[in-house]
Amino acid sequence: MLRICIRPALLLTFFVLSCGKTEEEASANGQSESAPPDMTASTAYGSVAEVSTYLNAINPHIETIGRLQKDYEEQALASSRQGASERRGTGRNLAEKAVAVRPRLQSELDALDAIQPPPLLAPFHRDTRKMLAARIDALRHVIAGWELQQAGDDYEVAFREAEAKFESANQLILQLNTQMDRINTSLKAAVGSS
Repeated sequence: MLRICIRPALLLTFFVLSCGKTEEEASANGQSESAPPDMTASTAYGSVAEVSTYLNAINPHIETIGRLQKDYEEQALASSRQGASERRGTGRNLAEKAVAVRPRLQSELDALDAIQPPPLLAPFHRDTRKMLAARIDALRHVIAGWELQQAGDDYEVAFREAEAKFESANQLILQLNTQMDRINTSLKAAVGSS
C-alpha cells in the first residue's frame, strides 16, 4: 500500500497582549493598581480597543483550530505506527481522521466569517481565513484520495494535491505569525505610551 507523507503542520499561535496588570498581579507584586491603558491610543492597526477586541474575538477560534489540527496529525500519523523520524500516514488513517475533523474546522471558518475585523486588520483576517480554507481543502483531497484508492482508481493526484494544500497553509501560518508579532509589538507600544 502506498504511504503518503504529509508533514505535521506548524501550529498557528496567537497571543492576546494584556493591556495591563490585573489587580491580582499588581497586589502580588506589592504594587498599587496602575491606571488602565488608554483604549483610544492608536496602533498601526487601529485603536487599542479595536485591536484588543478583535484579538479577543478570534483567539478562541485560533486555539481551537490549532488543537484540531494537532489532534488530526497526532491521531492520524500515530495510527500509522511509524517511528517519529518517519511519520507517515496511510490514506485510510488520514481519511478517517479527516472525516472527523473537517466539519469542525468548517465550523471554525464559519465563526471567523462572523467576526468583523478593524479595517487595518482585514488583510490579516483574510489570510487567516485563507489558511483555514486551505486546510479544509487539503482534508477534502485526503478523503477523496482514499475513496479513489478504495475504488481502485488513480488516487495519487488527490494525495499530492492534499500535500500541496497543507504546504500552502503552512506557508500562510509563517506569514501570519510574522504579522501577529507586528500587531502585538504595535499594541504593546501604544499601551506603553499611554
